[in-house]
Amino acid sequence: MEVKLYGKPGCKLCSSAEDKLLLMEIPYEKYDIDYFLMPHEGWRDDGSEDVQAMHCLINRQIPMVVINNEPYSYAPAMRALKNCRK
Repeated sequence: MEVKLYGKPGCKLCSSAEDKLLLMEIPYEKYDIDYFLMPHEGWRDDGSEDVQAMHCLINRQIPMVVINNEPYSYAPAMRALKNCRK
């Protein structure tokens, strides 16, 4: 299973998502969403367009959790991960 966590430093819900992933012993990659949302060199080639689209799709909520290329907001992601572990 591939899990990516997009959040911001200092975000309590983002920290909570990290804590739950660690508690469930689920390996994940962590990304600062600001990098993908701010204009920068190479944004068309580094996946920023996809992250921006997911961010809009999930009503601009963070953290965003991507499980096997499927984007989720926090609560649905935790439910999906819990169900995967059963």
